[in-house]
Amino acid sequence: MATPRIDPSIVEIADIINYPAAEEAKHILPRTTVYSDEWAAYQCIPRLVKANGTPLNLDWHTVKHSVNFVDPTTGANTQRIESEWQKAKRRLVRNSNKTTTSLMPSHLAWLGWKSINARPNVKDPFLRLMEVIARRYPV
Repeated sequence: MATPRIDPSIVEIADIINYPAAEEAKHILPRTTVYSDEWAAYQCIPRLVKANGTPLNLDWHTVKHSVNFVDPTTGANTQRIESEWQKAKRRLVRNSNKTTTSLMPSHLAWLGWKSINARPNVKDPFLRLMEVIARRYPV
C-alpha cells in the first residue's frame, strides 16, 4: 500500500519551542490551510502577512489537545506532523554523531524533500530525483 502523498497546499505546524510562528510566514503561500494546536505562540497565525504587508488570509483550523486530539467539528488534528517530526528527530539523533551543526539545515531539507517526493512504489530513487529536477528545470 502506497504512503499518502503530502498535499503541499496544507501546512501542519508542530510545537516548535522558542521559535515564533510569525517567522514561518515567509514559507507559507497565501490562502494555505493551516492546522495547529492552540499553543499561545500560534495566536498570531490569522494575522500573518507577507513581507510587503499583504495578509496571507490563511484558513486556520485548531484543535485543543486538553479536550480532544481531533476536533470533532472540523476534524483538525496535528497527529501526522507530530508523527513525522518524531521520525525526523530519531533520524537526526541517529546521524548526529556523523554530522556537524552546520550540516543540520541540509539534513532537514533532505527530510522535507523526502516527505514530499519519496514514493515507496518507485524502485529507483535516482529516477525519482531526475523527475523532480526535470519538473523544476524544464528543458
